[in-house]
Amino acid sequence: MNKPFAIQVPKKFMDDPEIAGFFEYLIEYVSGTQADTAASQTALSNSLNDLYDGTIDFTDDTEGDELVTVSGTEYQSREQSGGTTVAVGGEFIHASNGAVIDLESYPDDGALIKIGNTDGSTIRIRGKSAGGDFTSTSTLQFASYDYQYSANQNGWIIV
Repeated sequence: MNKPFAIQVPKKFMDDPEIAGFFEYLIEYVSGTQADTAASQTALSNSLNDLYDGTIDFTDDTEGDELVTVSGTEYQSREQSGGTTVAVGGEFIHASNGAVIDLESYPDDGALIKIGNTDGSTIRIRGKSAGGDFTSTSTLQFASYDYQYSANQNGWIIV
């Protein structure tokens, strides 16, 4: 939540009508911008809930809290723009800019990883499966894929 814009304008400035008018306008402008931003954040949250049929909870705006709930499963959420990273069980990776995501090599049985494509670039997902190493790609913006590790299959499967 945005804090209201508050500034103590020095009395000398407020005594000068020209300078006082400038500061009054500036404070009004910044306060309006903050209100517009809050409204935009609410609209974005509502749009994302509509896009994902309400299966993702975007309403928790606690600072520093990067947990999201998708269809009843809680994930640690993070962004990956370009480069290569290793995804571990319990993560939701929001990938963009041609990122390469390596699924962890030795996860717990049943571990889940969700990978979403936020910009429509080619996202590569690499891991191991019963047939050996695999690479899959995602090029569809806003698409997300769930990978689950199966000890019986000795690898990742798309669920």
